[in-house]
Amino acid sequence: MGSKNLQELVSEIECRLAQIDIELHEVEYRRESEGQILRIFIDKDSGVDLDTCAKASRAVKSIIDEKDLYYDHMEVSSPGLDRVLKKERDFIRFLGYGVKVNTAKGFAGPRKLN
Repeated sequence: MGSKNLQELVSEIECRLAQIDIELHEVEYRRESEGQILRIFIDKDSGVDLDTCAKASRAVKSIIDEKDLYYDHMEVSSPGLDRVLKKERDFIRFLGYGVKVNTAKGFAGPRKLN
């Protein structure tokens, strides 16, 4: 799947999940030893439980089927405690919490910040 098609898919998934008050955090689509994997990471202010994952899975399945996207396994889960903060909303949600920052090699300061 090309990057343009993947971006369109991500945009459609994001809109569909927003309709049911679920935030799309990230989509991964790649080949692994188990086959082609589609991972959808979701979030919600009240937290993500099994029912939320099932609801999100049902909501995006029709979009994925319409696009005729091939995958061997689809996983829907929360981004977890060690999530990468990507969007402005992520940073706002975790204001006041401690974070660990790993810098790239070209950074002139320390490699790890707390």
